[in-house]
Amino acid sequence: MRRTQFSDAGYVLVNALVLVAALSAVAVFLLARADAGRARLEAGLVATQVELNLDAFEALAETRLERDFGAVDHNGEAWGKPVREMPLKRGTVSGQVSDQQGLFNLNWLSNAEFDAAHRAFDRLMSQQGVPPQTVKRVRELIASNEVSDPAPWARKMPAEAPVSGPLLMSDQLAHVPGLSLRQRNRIVDLVTALPGDSTLNVNTAPEAVLKAFLPNLTAAAQNQVLRNRETAPFASVDAFLLAVGVSVPDADDPGAPIPDLLPDHLSVGSEWFRAEISATVDTHTARRSVMFRRQSLPVGVTTHWRITTRP
Repeated sequence: MRRTQFSDAGYVLVNALVLVAALSAVAVFLLARADAGRARLEAGLVATQVELNLDAFEALAETRLERDFGAVDHNGEAWGKPVREMPLKRGTVSGQVSDQQGLFNLNWLSNAEFDAAHRAFDRLMSQQGVPPQTVKRVRELIASNEVSDPAPWARKMPAEAPVSGPLLMSDQLAHVPGLSLRQRNRIVDLVTALPGDSTLNVNTAPEAVLKAFLPNLTAAAQNQVLRNRETAPFASVDAFLLAVGVSVPDADDPGAPIPDLLPDHLSVGSEWFRAEISATVDTHTARRSVMFRRQSLPVGVTTHWRITTRP
């Protein structure tokens, strides 16, 4: 009788232990799912906050551009002032707006009659150490209807089929065979991709771009122009041409020589601007590039394209 009672008690104890173990396993599983859910929720909240921080600088850049009503644009204006590590909720944001019309517009190469741009492009690429064969590929990619030698593209990993025509953004140069990362880094701040009828802003053009368009300008004259525009930006294209010694075509003299760089190619103001933004929340970071176009009211500032990347 006692043995039977002992056996029954043992069975009850074993069953209780099994039940406790099962309940513990269920509890661990539920806690794990809850932790995973909290982690996903936190990650979603962080991603949302990073996006909001990027949006904040984008809104600031747009506001600065809208408030700039002058016909003359130069790098000393409010829109060009960089923002470094501005504290926002749970993180920071930094960014910089740059005038894109001061850069060499790659889509000028699609115009076979814009001789000055084609020659300036060759000089600019030579200055930056880009080999002639690669320059030829860039020119052909933009200006031709079809790439004559697709083999270098096919050898890429993965292989690519080049699509010729004007570029949407200068970042597309990364796909050109033979253009190394080092070479891209040297030209990234000198080139852009805008509509082919855009003009070159002489108040914001980097020294290398001015030198490419004005190869006969002496170093002393070039330095004088760069120094003068810092304190007194050019108010007109004619004033710039006078400063660099380029004659303005005489409308009353059809036989007068036509210079390579015409006033129609130049401007002292800009419509196109690019913002580079970086945001951090906790240990998470994201970057955004935005191309703005600023037109007269009622259109105002519009977004041409926007790209956000998260490592």
